[in-house]
Amino acid sequence: MKSKTQDKKRLNAVGMRICALFAVLAVVFAAFMTTVPHALASETGNPASVKGKTYKIGTDTTFAPFEYRENGKMTGIDMELIRGIAKEEGFKVEIQSLGFNAALQALSSNQVDVVIAGMSITDERKASYDFSNPYFQSGI
Repeated sequence: MKSKTQDKKRLNAVGMRICALFAVLAVVFAAFMTTVPHALASETGNPASVKGKTYKIGTDTTFAPFEYRENGKMTGIDMELIRGIAKEEGFKVEIQSLGFNAALQALSSNQVDVVIAGMSITDERKASYDFSNPYFQSGI
C-alpha cells in the first residue's frame, strides 16, 4: 500500500518533469522560430517567399521525444515545431517518415526539401548538409 507521502513525492516528480519539458519546448521553439523560416526562404532572401508553398519534410520517427508515433500520428518536439513554424510563416508541410538514412538520401536527391530529425552536427555532415542553428545539446 502506498502512503500519501509517496504519492505526493511521485506527483511532485512528475510535475517537475512536465515543467522541465515545457521549458525545453519553449527554448527549442524560440530557436526554431528564428532559424527555419529564414533557412527555407534563403533561396530568394525574402521570408515572405515561403507563404503558400508546400515543403516536403523527411524525418525518422524513432527518436522520442523529438520524433515518434503516438496512436499512428507523427508527434514529438520536432513535429510540433515544424508544424508551428509552418503555421506561423504561412507555408504547408508534407511530413514523410522515411527512417534516418533514407531521409538523408531523400534530401541529397531532392526528394524532400528539409529533414527534421535528431542529428548531431559534425564537420563531415556539414560538408554535405546545411544545418539550422543547434537547438538542443544531447550530450551524444
